[in-house]
Amino acid sequence: MVVPVARPDHSLAAIAGRTELKVAFVDLSAFFAQLDAMHKGMTEELYVLIFRKLALDIHGRVVVLTPRDTGRAQNGWAVSVRQASAFQPPEGAEKYGTAGDLLPGAIAALNELKFGDTVYITNNVVYILKLNDGHSKRAPAKFIELALSEGLQMLDAA
Repeated sequence: MVVPVARPDHSLAAIAGRTELKVAFVDLSAFFAQLDAMHKGMTEELYVLIFRKLALDIHGRVVVLTPRDTGRAQNGWAVSVRQASAFQPPEGAEKYGTAGDLLPGAIAALNELKFGDTVYITNNVVYILKLNDGHSKRAPAKFIELALSEGLQMLDAA
């Protein structure tokens, strides 16, 4: 089910340790109901580790699936805890980094995650929603939803 959430920061947010979830584009309530049921046998530490893995997997997939021309949109993805990131790569940079350059920042942010915190995967590049709607031939339409789906599948496989 698609959730029509209009957010100026184009963020994907998950709340660790709760069954509620606010995510732009996709309703993951069934997944979190399943995870909440599993939580009964988990420690809070294990639950947080699962959220870290989920956030890292989804971030990695959305970065890789974002169409790349100059690399600005791809490098616009940021992971933050408790508050959505305001980061936006500068316009007109001569060279943007590669997808792998974003991993250390994502890991550092997720190391701050505690039980009950909100994790945000955010892209503030103004044209990211146009890219997600299929404006670029370099990526399928709805690549953000695809990244979420693939991230959840990786978590299920683990």
